[in-house]
Amino acid sequence: MTHVSDDELHNGQLLGIGEASQLCGITSRTLRHYDKLNLLQPDCIGDNKYRYYSLETILRIPIINYLKMMGFSLDEVSELFETQSFDKIKEMLGAHADACTREMTRLEECRHTIRDWMGLIDEANFVLSVKPKDVSLKYFSGQEFLAMPYHFWGNYADAIINLDFTSFVEEHDNVITGPVILHHSSFDACCEPDHAQKHSEVTVVQHALRPIAEENRMTVKSGMYLSTYHTGPFENIGEAHRRVRDYALANGFKPVDGVFERFVTDYWTTYDQDLFVAEVLLPVER
Repeated sequence: MTHVSDDELHNGQLLGIGEASQLCGITSRTLRHYDKLNLLQPDCIGDNKYRYYSLETILRIPIINYLKMMGFSLDEVSELFETQSFDKIKEMLGAHADACTREMTRLEECRHTIRDWMGLIDEANFVLSVKPKDVSLKYFSGQEFLAMPYHFWGNYADAIINLDFTSFVEEHDNVITGPVILHHSSFDACCEPDHAQKHSEVTVVQHALRPIAEENRMTVKSGMYLSTYHTGPFENIGEAHRRVRDYALANGFKPVDGVFERFVTDYWTTYDQDLFVAEVLLPVER
């Protein structure tokens, strides 16, 4: 960069900072910032400290904008401009390509969980509009869940908004989606009137979007399940369990492998307990 008098500046050969900023669609302040970073320096400075740029210099601005759009920092752009190694440029581009892949994966996981959550709200809206009390027989294909043992002490809010399970998911670098599910090993205990006041060992399970280590996995076998919905406070969910028990006894079904409480809408979605919906799922055989 040179310092010249205003008389030495030739019309048409250099652009003042105002003209350059207008031509490139950026502010004069941005050009001064680039100057401070030694990213884009003016070709010369006039007597009045006014910056002047050649066309060749300002043609770097579209390149800077493009690299910024690709996620490069200004420091990285400066490093790219200074390097004389294609291998170094390729290495930097490759690092950003990897970052884009990771971000694409993260966004797809977010999209998946959002769509699943919307599906649960649609399901809850239907159940709340009908409030069915019947028991139905369903077939479920085998599924794998992320699973953690949990000491249930009767507080459904603590079991569903589960701080230990949240830490467990983070510790194992996974992402969960869909409803929180509690697996109770004793169906008979769930049918007791004071079920919600009793302590018991359960398993918190939820769908995971990433691979699950074998020791953290619960595999639910394919088979027939009796299903009924519960609406309202979860402390009253024992009534739904008893409804399923009575149906099983009346129709010759034998409970196997405990019972599942699948929470469709809960404290994750609303604190209005009148909008709570859960499904009781009992695996059975004839």
